[in-house]
Amino acid sequence: MSHHIFLSYRRTDQPLARALVAAMESEGLDVWWDQEIEGGEDWREAIVNGLSASNALVILFSEECNASKQLKKELAIADTLDKEVIPVLIEETKPKGHYLYELAARNWLQITPDPESKVGDLAKRLARELGVEPRSERPAPMAAAPAESFQVPPGYEEDADMAGIDPTPAPEPVSPRHAAPAPQAPPHARAVEPPPLPAETVKKVVRAAETEKAIKKDRRDFLPFKWYEVLIAVLLGVFVGYITHETSQDTKLAALDGFLAFGMFLSVIAALVFPFRYFFRRRRVWSALRSYALSNAVLVIILTAVSVVHPQMVDETMDRIGNFLVYLVVWTAFLTVLAIVAFSIYGLLHFQRTMRHFNRNVESI
Repeated sequence: MSHHIFLSYRRTDQPLARALVAAMESEGLDVWWDQEIEGGEDWREAIVNGLSASNALVILFSEECNASKQLKKELAIADTLDKEVIPVLIEETKPKGHYLYELAARNWLQITPDPESKVGDLAKRLARELGVEPRSERPAPMAAAPAESFQVPPGYEEDADMAGIDPTPAPEPVSPRHAAPAPQAPPHARAVEPPPLPAETVKKVVRAAETEKAIKKDRRDFLPFKWYEVLIAVLLGVFVGYITHETSQDTKLAALDGFLAFGMFLSVIAALVFPFRYFFRRRRVWSALRSYALSNAVLVIILTAVSVVHPQMVDETMDRIGNFLVYLVVWTAFLTVLAIVAFSIYGLLHFQRTMRHFNRNVESI
């Protein structure tokens, strides 16, 4: 059985949820909520099946929702199944952490203060959001006018016969209530509702979708250079290599100098530009910091290795190891300082943008 709405709420808000369910059902909406779970039924599987068979997830969001692990799971399933999510603010609070990231860009409905007095208006609004005309706004059906008795005027039969018209009155239309029932489609032609998905299957689908999404983001965020940045770095490296070759006539030295110039330019770009690139891609702070650290670690290791094998370095093995460690520590410390500064600004901008989106998307009822 399909439902219009899957209602999610905290246990402390059950009286408000019960009133809202009654209001929505009176407006013609079919609602699933946890009171539908029968005794002895696996509540996890029942919730998954109820959400799978619903068109939208409606959340009565209160302060306690910020600590709800169950709501995180329901949001993940709704996102995987491409369900519409409609959060409703029932307290003077704001989403935090995971929910600020997941719900800030959604269109919020606010029924504070005094949410109990606004459940009727909220039910009508939810019905319109889902394309259902509220019953309270439907026009009243018009009563059929009583049929008047029809009498043939005197002399009508003779006049009609002379004009070649059939004087028999047209039959009265049959009321739909007394009409013959429409032919039913054979059983094999009727739409068969698919059985609900098992809870374990939905969990696997959610995990696979989240893993695939994370892998795609990580690939795109690893060394996210633009083509023109790499082209400028290549031209700079070629120029430095040419100058070195003209000066020393040493091809190997020129090639290594050119590669070092190429890599150092890219490292500066990575240190200064990557945080802004992640910010405009709307990456979460920790996800962006992980991609930033991985990208810069690769650049540091490559540049350190090339610096150690440079011909101007001494040939002793221990000195090479020492030079490698010194370069590695210096580059890492330099990029760590840049990362602290860049991501302090990044975190502040990210929080301000998320709160701005949330405040803009809240609509009071």
